Amino acid sequence: DVTGGNNVCIGFRAGESATSIDSCVGIGKGAYDGANTGDNNIAIGRDSIGNAATTGGGNICIGVEAGKSITAGEYNVAIGYQALDASDDAGSNTAVGAFALGALDSNVSGNVAVGMKAGMNLDADHSTFIGWKCGEDASSGYHNTGVGSQALLNVTTGYSSTAVVYQALKSMDDGVE
Repeated sequence: DVTGGNNVCIGFRAGESATSIDSCVGIGKGAYDGANTGDNNIAIGRDSIGNAATTGGGNICIGVEAGKSITAGEYNVAIGYQALDASDDAGSNTAVGAFALGALDSNVSGNVAVGMKAGMNLDADHSTFIGWKCGEDASSGYHNTGVGSQALLNVTTGYSSTAVVYQALKSMDDGVE
């Protein structure tokens, strides 16, 4: 049973396991479905902010399975199919596009990814990837900025790199550029 107020849940099993929440929205099958106590969350789409015991607040997830694994993460924005879907306790990240920041996990923050598969495999702090597959295979590299389709596509452990234009530094994997 839900305690708290100002909540809206629409759809099969939307908010089904929510316990003590305030000012939350869950729209779609299984949206906001975990054992949730986080406040001020918005989940729109099948299984968005679902399947996890969510205590984090201030998250906005729109799209099928967007933010589906968020547990303690706060102030994330995930818009698109499976955007930010592996994240559990990461916070203050923005993912817009299908699969954007899809593998982000383990308490990382401050990332921005806009575009299909942008930053898809990233698991590090403070990087920005804008463009189709921009930084797609970036993993533990941090403080990177890529703008353009496939820019910094394969950066893995490289850090503090900036690439602007189609396929800029596409094959760089480590080091500082």
